[in-house]
Amino acid sequence: MKKIVKIVPALFLVFVALVGIMFGNIFITSNITKAEEVVEYEGENYDTKIIVKGEAEAEYEADNASVYLQVETLDIYRDVSLEKNKQLLENVVNALVEEGIEKEGISITYFSSYPTKDSFTCSTGERTCTTLCYEVKDLSKLIMSIQKVEQIGATVNSINFTLSDYQIKYNDLLTLAIENAKAKAKKILGKDEINVLKIKEECFCCSNSKYQSYGKFMTEDLLQSKINISAEVEIIAY
Repeated sequence: MKKIVKIVPALFLVFVALVGIMFGNIFITSNITKAEEVVEYEGENYDTKIIVKGEAEAEYEADNASVYLQVETLDIYRDVSLEKNKQLLENVVNALVEEGIEKEGISITYFSSYPTKDSFTCSTGERTCTTLCYEVKDLSKLIMSIQKVEQIGATVNSINFTLSDYQIKYNDLLTLAIENAKAKAKKILGKDEINVLKIKEECFCCSNSKYQSYGKFMTEDLLQSKINISAEVEIIAY
């Protein structure tokens, strides 16, 4: 009996300690819960924000072109082949200058000279090739310049159309893309006026040039000189 009496106070203390721990946890949990209930955007002047993308695209007529052509000569003697190629190249350059092409815009991009053989391993001579590129800043002279060099004996391989004011046109489309994104955000939020927190320019491949293969006697209507430009943004608004 005396042992039981001694144990009871100890059990009572254990019970009190357990109860204290339980209530302590409850109080702690309660405090955490209240902390989590704090409004996420407290101090901000908005309650709903959305992320919206805006795009803009337009097609423009190119105003510049780079023409790539090849001058090729073949002769049994290497020196003769080289001299023929040199003379043909000079004739091409002179013809281009006569057509109003600036000489500073004409450059050699590749040169090679090598012996050739037929299927029976017999030498057919020395083949000399020079690849040339010239810039056309007035596209009204494009076809005439090509016809001129073809008459001399050169072969036009390709044309690369470009826009000289590409950056200006792209920036204009970027502004339009932002306005399109804002209009979309107004529609979603059902507001006449919105506030923009952030604007992010989306990065993607957008070229300021267009490559065009060229074949002999190709007509002007088959040349595709229009260039597409696109711009895209992402905005956060409320």
